[in-house]
Amino acid sequence: MKPNFILILLILLCITTIWKARSLIAPEDRGVQGQESISILDIKLAKEQSVYTAAYYYQHPELFTDLRQVQKKMNDTKDAFWLKETIRVRADAQEKTYILAFKHLTDVQLNIFDERGQILSQRKAGLFCKQKDIMPGDAINFFKLNLQPDSVYTMLLRVQHNKGYTPVLNFNLYEQAAYLQRCHQNDVTHALMEGAIVAFLLYIALAYLISRYRPYVWLFAFLFFIGGYSLLLQPNIMSLLFPQHPELGASMISLMSRLAGISFYMLTIDFLNLKYLDSLYYRLSKIIIFNLCAVACFILINNYFFSNYNYSNYITIFFGVVHMLFFCSLYRVIWCKIDQQQRYLAYGTVFFVTGLAAMVYSGIMLEEQAIAYLSILTQLFALAITMLLLLGIRLKLRKTEKEQHRFIQNLVRERTIKLEDANEKLSKQQELLVLKNSYIQSLIEELNHRVKNNFQLLYSLGNLYIGKVGHRDHVLQVMQDRIHAMLVVNQLLLHDQREKLHLYSLFSENIVYLQQIYDPKKFITIRLDLDTNYSISVQFALPMALILTELLTNSYKYAFPSHHLVTPECNVYLKRVEKKAILSITDNGIGCAEVDTRSSFGLSLVEDLCRQLKGEMEFSHTQGFNYKFEFDTLF
Repeated sequence: MKPNFILILLILLCITTIWKARSLIAPEDRGVQGQESISILDIKLAKEQSVYTAAYYYQHPELFTDLRQVQKKMNDTKDAFWLKETIRVRADAQEKTYILAFKHLTDVQLNIFDERGQILSQRKAGLFCKQKDIMPGDAINFFKLNLQPDSVYTMLLRVQHNKGYTPVLNFNLYEQAAYLQRCHQNDVTHALMEGAIVAFLLYIALAYLISRYRPYVWLFAFLFFIGGYSLLLQPNIMSLLFPQHPELGASMISLMSRLAGISFYMLTIDFLNLKYLDSLYYRLSKIIIFNLCAVACFILINNYFFSNYNYSNYITIFFGVVHMLFFCSLYRVIWCKIDQQQRYLAYGTVFFVTGLAAMVYSGIMLEEQAIAYLSILTQLFALAITMLLLLGIRLKLRKTEKEQHRFIQNLVRERTIKLEDANEKLSKQQELLVLKNSYIQSLIEELNHRVKNNFQLLYSLGNLYIGKVGHRDHVLQVMQDRIHAMLVVNQLLLHDQREKLHLYSLFSENIVYLQQIYDPKKFITIRLDLDTNYSISVQFALPMALILTELLTNSYKYAFPSHHLVTPECNVYLKRVEKKAILSITDNGIGCAEVDTRSSFGLSLVEDLCRQLKGEMEFSHTQGFNYKFEFDTLF
């Protein structure tokens, strides 16, 4: 809501309030001409003659005196008394249906007599009268009468007012159309106000669900209880909600007003952040809230069980004065401490205090008659307070959002600066790392080349020695084979430049080399069964190459002598079984009767290499050499 729109609505509400207040407290028309003044039976006499019926009092009119002579002397009695009034309907009267209306009285019994003294009707009504005891067409605050033109009727009313107030005997007779038109205007006004309250309640509930701002909860509670208070002040609504327990409905009115006051105090504490703004007034507000809760329970019990509404009215007046003093002194002290948004609560509190002042004044001067216009006044003041508070809360939330947005912007700006500094440092570190990596790579390449050159030098020296001697030395050849296996690993490492080497390339190159050395005519068939996609890490590559070299060398040298008649074969296969790798190297040679791994350097080396790879080795040698290795962490 925009502030200008709020201001226009508040001006309209104030004009409506003044207009409705004047119309509500204006003197009422008697409604029908020809009425005589109401007579009343002496209350003491009525108490002594309580056993007599309406017919008895109709036959003894001398017992009644003019009401105007004794009405000012009536106190807050709860005793029953009798009223008498004579109605003369004109001969030219167009209307036959009339309404006998009254206000505030709790128990009224109507007896209608015609000119011959015969009783025509007996009825009951009143604020404390149950709905089942009221005749169809009547209500708790009026009787519907069918009167014939050019007739005289005598009405005897037995009145008992049980609220502790001095009874106000404001009986008025209206033509039905005029009365319904009057009620219709009031009902439309109340309906519009209640509709506005319901619309604001829905808006507040939706705003809370979106923002989760707690003052919305207290504002919702305040408006809800004010709406309930104004509804219960209307007799037709109270009879609708409490048809069989009207005393409870009347007692709930004060409870609703106390709950509304508690909600307004909670709203003040929460919206102003009173706990940190002023600790003294925060403690005072908690004390008042506690007393309001206690007083609400006390007044509910007092009204419902003892019907002493006049005493409850004095308590209401006292607390109304306390509320006015508290809020006036509160904003006088904290006005300079609150921001522009929180001052809207102070503007709403002006209406709240004004409403309290109206209630206190009416409670002192008008007592129970104030109910006639408190309902519409509380609705109007509640709507004015709600609009101001909604505007203040919205501006508060907008300010909070702007502050949060500004804080986030500053935070993002600081983080951006820090990230830029960090990125600059990272870029410098990255440049250093690139330089270090290139240097390390150069060192590794140089180291690999030197290792390769050393292996190649050793291998070439072995070849030169073999060339000078003229034949292949057994020990030297074995060393040559091992050097070559290591040389192949180094060559693959330089070629692939990866952390892993292809196992198939490693095995195939070693097999080709060994075949050229020991079997250039390819007398022995070598079968390599291995997936070409298998790759192993560098630390496993050299032991695997040496194992293959040692075992194939043994097969070439010892498995197939010249007199062996079978087709010589050597099988090398490797496969995966679940998470393990199984390597098998077999031949169909002659085998041997007994093998001592301690005396054989090659087999000892194979066992050591297998342990280095954390594997297990099994072999048999009776029908060819069969070696089986099982590794857990090969790939």
